[in-house]
Amino acid sequence: MITASFQNVADPPWEHVKPLRVGPIPTGLGTPNAYVLVENDGAPFMRIDVYGGEDCYSFEATCVWREFVVIGFGSRVHMVNCQTQETITFELDSYFGHFYPGAEWLIIASGRRLLLIDPTGSVEWKTEPLGLDGVIVDSIESDLIQGRGEWDPPGGWRPFQVRLDTGEKIGF
Repeated sequence: MITASFQNVADPPWEHVKPLRVGPIPTGLGTPNAYVLVENDGAPFMRIDVYGGEDCYSFEATCVWREFVVIGFGSRVHMVNCQTQETITFELDSYFGHFYPGAEWLIIASGRRLLLIDPTGSVEWKTEPLGLDGVIVDSIESDLIQGRGEWDPPGGWRPFQVRLDTGEKIGF
């Protein structure tokens, strides 16, 4: 089973694992902002050095979804294919918020909207802005996503409903 975790350092045996680098990599490399350490059945499998540039780092998360290690950091999401190490990067219009994985889709929440990623790693849809400083999914049932967007921080949350198949906002 493949697992992934954020770490601040790459201690032994990780310092000897050849890194895959994602994000805005500075000239001369420098020290990454974070490390994502990927294990396969408890053994070191892949080390991903994460660079964030000058981004806001409100939230960070990693998950294993299908054949991808998915990393949310700063204003980007990186999807690293575990088999090929091919990387897909999405620039978000705000900071990364949360992942909501399903069997056939991965929903990414930024500070402003939701994106649905299909099994190939492509963006199937993006919602209109659902908030100014945070978007949270409360439930996904049948073909409906229900959540809240913060429009008037702090605490000015408003509910929303979005169609799972199209990303279209409905109601409210």
